[in-house]
Amino acid sequence: MEDRGAELLATAILFAILSWIAIGLRVYVRARMIKSMGIDDWIMLFAQVCDLRHAFLLLTEADHLLDLLGMPDGYRLLRNGPPHVRCA
Repeated sequence: MEDRGAELLATAILFAILSWIAIGLRVYVRARMIKSMGIDDWIMLFAQVCDLRHAFLLLTEADHLLDLLGMPDGYRLLRNGPPHVRCA
């Protein structure tokens, strides 16, 4: 089985960037142009920050989690994890 971790990572980064652009444009329009930020806008910003934090933790801990589950190397999402989170 081939390792598709790089494709998974690229897709995750692409959609994270697209979602931040969409939310950034909405907040800009609501805050600067219309000058009316509603509770739904604040909840959306909070959810986006939580999602970014969750995605970061998931991607950095994926390799360690697979070690704990005893999965073979072919299932690795990130081979050695980011440089600052390497698991021995």
